[in-house]
Amino acid sequence: MEALTYLMYIAAALVAFKLIVLGWVWRQLVRMRCQFFQSTFIDQADISAELAPIFEEAHEILTGLGFTYSHTLLQGSFYVGQDATPCQVYIHTKTKTCAQVSPSKLPAPSQPFNLSFSTRFTDGGTIETLDCMLHAELPWPPSCEAYDHYCGNPQQQWEKHKATIQAAAGRRPVLGSAAQLLEAHNQDCQNMVAYGLETGWLKPAAAPDQWRLNSWTALKKACQALIYETKRVKALKAGRKTDAPTSPARLAADISAYEHLLEAVKPRASSWVRKTVLFVLSAAGAYVAFGLVVSWQVVPLWLGILFVHELGHLVAMWRCGYQNRQIFFLPFLGAATTGYKEDATPMQEIFVSLMGPMPGLIFGLWCLYAMLASDSTEGFWYGLAWTAILLNYLNLLPVFPLDGGRVVQALFGSRLPRLQFGFMLFSTLVFAAAAWWSKEPILFIFAGAFAVTLPSIWQSSVLTARVARLISPQADKTERLRVIAQTVEETAKQSKLLATRFGLVQTLMQRFAAPPPTWRTQIGGGICYGLALLTPLWVGGVYAITLLPDEDRLSHLSNTIYTLATGELREPNWEAKLQRAESSEARWLVLMDAGQWQMNYGELEKAGPYFQQALAIAETFAPNDLRYIDTLESLAELSLDLEGEQPARAYYEKARDMLERHYGPSHPRLADVFERLGAPFNESVAIEIRIGNLERALHIREANGTAETEENEGLLHILAEAYEEANRLAEATQILQRLIDLYDAVGSVELTRPIEQLVSLYEQQGQPEAAQALLLDQIARRQVGPGEQPEIRLYTLASLTTRLGWSYVVHQNLAAAQTAFQDALAVHHQLRDASAWGDDMSGQMIVETRLDLCYIGLQLGRMEAARDQCAQANSVMKKQWAGSVKAYYERLQKHLDYDRSEGVSQDRQWYTQRVQAHMEALERVEGMVAEPLDHRPFRLSRNPVN
Repeated sequence: MEALTYLMYIAAALVAFKLIVLGWVWRQLVRMRCQFFQSTFIDQADISAELAPIFEEAHEILTGLGFTYSHTLLQGSFYVGQDATPCQVYIHTKTKTCAQVSPSKLPAPSQPFNLSFSTRFTDGGTIETLDCMLHAELPWPPSCEAYDHYCGNPQQQWEKHKATIQAAAGRRPVLGSAAQLLEAHNQDCQNMVAYGLETGWLKPAAAPDQWRLNSWTALKKACQALIYETKRVKALKAGRKTDAPTSPARLAADISAYEHLLEAVKPRASSWVRKTVLFVLSAAGAYVAFGLVVSWQVVPLWLGILFVHELGHLVAMWRCGYQNRQIFFLPFLGAATTGYKEDATPMQEIFVSLMGPMPGLIFGLWCLYAMLASDSTEGFWYGLAWTAILLNYLNLLPVFPLDGGRVVQALFGSRLPRLQFGFMLFSTLVFAAAAWWSKEPILFIFAGAFAVTLPSIWQSSVLTARVARLISPQADKTERLRVIAQTVEETAKQSKLLATRFGLVQTLMQRFAAPPPTWRTQIGGGICYGLALLTPLWVGGVYAITLLPDEDRLSHLSNTIYTLATGELREPNWEAKLQRAESSEARWLVLMDAGQWQMNYGELEKAGPYFQQALAIAETFAPNDLRYIDTLESLAELSLDLEGEQPARAYYEKARDMLERHYGPSHPRLADVFERLGAPFNESVAIEIRIGNLERALHIREANGTAETEENEGLLHILAEAYEEANRLAEATQILQRLIDLYDAVGSVELTRPIEQLVSLYEQQGQPEAAQALLLDQIARRQVGPGEQPEIRLYTLASLTTRLGWSYVVHQNLAAAQTAFQDALAVHHQLRDASAWGDDMSGQMIVETRLDLCYIGLQLGRMEAARDQCAQANSVMKKQWAGSVKAYYERLQKHLDYDRSEGVSQDRQWYTQRVQAHMEALERVEGMVAEPLDHRPFRLSRNPVN
């Protein structure tokens, strides 16, 4: 039940987050103003150079579909404040259909333009087919039949439109002149407004000749936008595959779309009536929301403290010249103060951020002093003091969008962007620990909400670092948007929703719009923030020690202080915990924790008695209690370290028998047990028996639908090695191919391991062509750039290309090997420039590849080329790797000695050949002399050597 309660808290946080997003979209729609618009003819040459690539791409597609260019329009905006956009019209004379192309108003994963097909009929009706945009459109009049099949592909969209108009066989299509088309286009705008006023989804606005959406229509459109955005992204991504996701047309469309969106969400002045209504309604909603989580009597106290906090922000914003200032509450989360100032300096941002929590902290400490002066730890002053300190301290944590996070962003965001993620992760862990310790529901909500934002915070920090390297401090707004849009579309996953990608762009535009802080500002602001952050922590800690009545909590606090002071972890008092345990279930849990604690810190001999006592208690539970299995598995792992395989296997067999007896042959836990029974530590078990256990584990996971998940990677690895050891190479090949597909699907950095194993298997079976074809196929996939992180993709690409080169070397195709090594070297240089792996790692990989090319030069009889490669390798060693040729040669010799003594696995034979080749190259070019080696032949090991 406790776990279910925690899940409910996290679910509540997620729901609140979704509702906030929905409310933000709804608010933007309600604030937008509609107007009549007119379109006019313009010359095709009047289209700006920035938008030209979009129309060029659309022209190529539409002419391929049989359309011919008709005219260009400057299409007015239906929304007040948005600029008119160019639009090109094409006609299809056979079907009497018009195609209208304009730059996309929403950044799309692959399509840089909006395309609609419309056919008008003599009866005054129109059939129009959009693509992935109908959910963003306002209601259409009945005379216009609008369709959207979410094809994500102009060709499919056109086929759907033709099918629709063919179904209307009794109606006669009509195609007028360009002037008639323009007149009809302008008439459609008037019809839409008239229809909106007639049906009520449009309401008159305060300004003349302007209208707004009614609240219910705005809410429906907001829900549709959030629901259909995922469908739109998937359709566009699947419908138009492209090898150039940042083509000129795509980039131009994204920049144009982001410009419109940034203008649309720019804060607009609100009347005091609207601000008052929002404040009252949000306060009522917060009262109900917090009342469901905490005591109803405490809610007024919380709301009052939050209001004082936000009032501090409001005064600071007024003092710094912010516009459109407003306070409102956020149900389940707190409250917020909004204001707008595009050119706010870092010091102003810090001042505004700290003016919220600092008055509240001072107020809370004053209340605490009043409580102590009256010698009372109960009553109103006690609750007021600690509530004020808690709420304001939480806001000082370095977590965006809390006040502390805004301070950190203002101080260090432009110089150390990844620091923000570190603060976010630390704060999430602190909240989770505090929630577990205090059992306070609100802390669980905060921890869940923060955890949800971790991926976006990390992506934002990575993007900030990349943009900072690309953008010039003197760049204007247009140049900043171009760099940011290109970086977001290249880096962010294309499956990200529009709201996520636009949020990244908006955050980066705000971050780089402000002037960077000086070192004096950073140092002074950092000191002030640190003092503000630490003061309530230590004051609260001192009083907490004196006020905590629970001995266990005091022990936890004492242990924490001891760990911080000494750097060592104090072992809990297990005997005291056992004495306080009120049931056998509680004693079992304490004993398991004690045994696991001893194992984690290397005290294996002490862990055994704890696990044995836990087993004795577990035997008294119900016969089918899975805690008995947990205890057996812990004893098995401990026995494996202390006594060897026989006792460990006995425990696993006992667990197997119990699970089969009480749960049948397909329980998921059985797969884990069979996997351990087939693991390599079972050296005395026949290989076929081990394979049988592993196959049984695989069948169970297939039955439970977990065979193609990451948790099955280990089993597939072990099974492939077991098949190879049993010389069942065909089956090993199938398992390795399956493992490659699994790693490819999840974008794992470990992908190279099964590929190298499969390549070695092909070579063992005398199929070098199959091995090289596999490598070439995987290299081609990496070059296209699947859903991996760029660093992982480059590392995998370099490793596979190097392995391909050595496959060519082994089969005497030296020219192909040289090309492969040169390609690998180019990729290593990309990794070095990205600074993703550090100078040492990049330097090592470059040195090794240079020596590969040196060896090839020697084999081809090109001594000068070999010397040049060796000299460049030596230079890299000195500059990037802090090494020398001699040290590297000695390292190679040690590696060779180790391989001779321990044995070499089949899939690593090529690497031993590489080591020998590097030693030969250094001996011939640099005059290195090898120490006497043990010249016994290499011993092959079936299992990989660590």
